[in-house]
Amino acid sequence: MIYDHQGEYQKALKYFLKSLSILKSVYGGDNHPSIAGCYNNIAGVYHSQEEHIKALEFFWKALGIQETVYGRDNHPEIATTSANIAVVYQKQGEHNKALEFYSKCLNIFKSVYQGDNHPDIVNCYKKMVMIYHSQGEHTKALECLFSSLEIQKSLYGGENHPDIATCYNNIIAIYDSQGEGEKALEYYLKILEIQIHLLGGDNHPEIAAYYNNIGTIYYKQGKHTDALECLIKSLDIQKSLYQGENHPNIATCYKSIGAVFRSLFEYTKAMEHYLKALKIQKSIYGDNHFYTVETEKEIREFELSILVSFLRNR
Repeated sequence: MIYDHQGEYQKALKYFLKSLSILKSVYGGDNHPSIAGCYNNIAGVYHSQEEHIKALEFFWKALGIQETVYGRDNHPEIATTSANIAVVYQKQGEHNKALEFYSKCLNIFKSVYQGDNHPDIVNCYKKMVMIYHSQGEHTKALECLFSSLEIQKSLYGGENHPDIATCYNNIIAIYDSQGEGEKALEYYLKILEIQIHLLGGDNHPEIAAYYNNIGTIYYKQGKHTDALECLIKSLDIQKSLYQGENHPNIATCYKSIGAVFRSLFEYTKAMEHYLKALKIQKSIYGDNHFYTVETEKEIREFELSILVSFLRNR
């Protein structure tokens, strides 16, 4: 095990195989949990080396022994080995097979723990979410996420826990990918409240990022006052964190605020914020960097749109 953890896989294999030979001699064959454990260890070494076919070979041997010893389903070790097999299939891109074994693992754990309320069940749901999300099966991914969320709320006695925040982030990612800004916003607001509680205040880069994201959603929804409130809050936090204005995130924030003022036809304020962003970018990147050039281009387009608007209204 030490060699395995140190990444000395050949030495680890040598000693695992030696252990396997001794155990087979002692127990007179394969059908013993210790031998299954040894097969799992060997499989783990092959998995660490990305030798998936060999890993599966030994995981299957371990599973066969466990099902013989414990019966086909109801034992945590069968669940664990099934999860290991699922991980290998997932690595190989065989998502349907991976889901089959994660589902098997999930059902065993539910039976063993006599219900849903256990971290092992949460972990199964998390793995399944990753696959469903990668396949674009958003409804199933959300179903697993919400199941996981309810268990974690029960385990942690409420919402104020980093794992709950992570779960909300995953829910947001799915709603964002579907363009469901209103639903994403609901969970951004939840996660903001949790993070402020966990971090003991709002003076933190993550909080600034959440305010920025919430502001962006409000902007897309045409809720310009709410957008400005959040973006200015993000800006103030970042100025405090970075002890001034000379930071790329602050430039980005100024541009976002400029865009909101532009939508409100407050052109003077919009230009003021665009120019502040440009000044920061020139200071950080120089005149010829992509970000600087892009902002200058936006300013020129903005100036042109103002001129066109003026001429039309003469």
